[in-house]
Amino acid sequence: MSDDRSEQNLPTWAANTLIVLAGVCLIVSLWLALNDRVAAGTLTAGLFVVCVLFHYLPQMKKFKAWGVEAEWRTVEAKEDKNRQAKAKVERLSNEFKAQIPEELNVAIREWSNANNELSESLTTIAPHRATGGSN
Repeated sequence: MSDDRSEQNLPTWAANTLIVLAGVCLIVSLWLALNDRVAAGTLTAGLFVVCVLFHYLPQMKKFKAWGVEAEWRTVEAKEDKNRQAKAKVERLSNEFKAQIPEELNVAIREWSNANNELSESLTTIAPHRATGGSN
C-alpha cells in the first residue's frame, strides 16, 4: 500500500482509523455469522464496506460496478486552471500598468508640443496685430 496521502485528502490518522475499523467490522461480522446472528452480521459487514469505501474512494479516478461507470471530477485540475488564470491576469495587469506611464508620457509630450506650437503661433500673431496687420 502506498503512503501517498496527497491524493487521498484524508489525514493519516483518519485513514489508519478507517483501516482498523474495517478490520474490526469484518472480524465481528464473521463471528456473528458463525454464531447464527445473520442480521447483526449483515449490519457489521455493511459497516465494513462503508469503511473500505471511505478509505479507497478518494484515491480512485474511476468507479465501475454493475455496468455503471463513474469518473470523479478532479479538483486539482480546476485548481491548476485557476492558478494559471490568476497568473495570466496578474501578468496582463502588470503589462497594462507598465503601458499606462508610457502612453501617458506620449500624451503629455504631444500636448506639450501642441502647446508650444500654439504659443509660438500666438507670439507670431501678436506682433502682427500690434503693427496693424490686415484685418
